[in-house]
This record gives sequence, C-alpha cells and structure tokens, in this order.
Amino acid sequence: MKKLSVILTLLLGCSLIQERLAVKECKFNLKSARPYDFSLTDLKLDLTIGMDNPNKVDAVLDRFDYQLVIAGENVLSGSTSQRIKVLSGKSKDFVTTVTLNYQSISTAILKALKEGSPSYAMKGRAYIDTPVGSLNYPVSISL
Repeated sequence: MKKLSVILTLLLGCSLIQERLAVKECKFNLKSARPYDFSLTDLKLDLTIGMDNPNKVDAVLDRFDYQLVIAGENVLSGSTSQRIKVLSGKSKDFVTTVTLNYQSISTAILKALKEGSPSYAMKGRAYIDTPVGSLNYPVSISL
C-alpha cells in the first residue's frame, strides 16, 4: 500500500500530470457556429469552442466530447481527439465539425414551443490521459 502511495505522489508531482489536471479549472465557451454543406436532411456545422486557462500552469486537453440539449432533447453531439495545449493564463480556440440533423432540431423546437420557456444547455466532458488511465471531467459550455 505504501508503494502505491509513493507512486501516486510521484505521478501527481510530474509536470505532465499537472498540465492535464489543470483542465479541471478551465472554462469553455461556444464562440461560433458556421453552417455549410446543406442537404435535404442535415447540414454540417463547424463549431469554434474557446478554452480559457486561469491556472498558473499550462493545461493539456487530450479529448473533448460535447452535446447540445434543447428542451431535454439531444440536438447534436460530437467529439474531438486533437490534443490541445493552452498556456498558463491564456485562451485558445479549437474547431470541431458536427452534423446537425433537421429532424432532431425540429423535434426539440416543437417541444420547446409546447413548454413555453425552453431550456437549453451545451455540456461536455474533458478527457485527460495519465499513465494510470484516462480521467474525465464534466464541463458546461457557455453559449
């Protein structure tokens, strides 16, 4: 048991681990959505997501999953597996592409109209890779 404690202490002291754990304190926001490639059933969107790092160490994000929920309906979801490094006290934008199905958005809009005051949220999960496995944190994405 002592060996495991020593190993974990060494791993947490490692700068690579600190950079990844710094992601937990980062803030995410949706900067823009650029539609293109329209078809009869769907369209593609390039989402620009901003990541703000308030930490005193650089932050590294290994993977990011997200979804947009309107009136309880999942309208779109996507992920990016590009590794993103944000310097200490800085911000960085990254672009990810998602396909928006017209049927899913219309169902959400109709449900929202019935409710009268629709709820909407963009949620995500930030993933970091460590020598002992992958960890993830829930994040909310400001719209």
